Amino acid sequence: MDDAGDFGDLTRWGGYAVPGAGTDAVINFADRPKITHSSGTDIVNSLTNTAGKFFMTGGFLTAADHALPASTLA
Repeated sequence: MDDAGDFGDLTRWGGYAVPGAGTDAVINFADRPKITHSSGTDIVNSLTNTAGKFFMTGGFLTAADHALPASTLA
């Protein structure tokens, strides 16, 4: 992901596709450090966030064997 916005917005990801179960998702930009996950259920292999705050405002995000319910991750 190379721009601020919602995790589920495919236009924010390289290749215009939201990361899937076999993907190592990387959020790496410095100028707009806010990403949200507002709805839905997403599964990734891993999640690396070097940009700033990641806000879980809804839905579920599973990285490998770890489910992340709605909460704020910084």
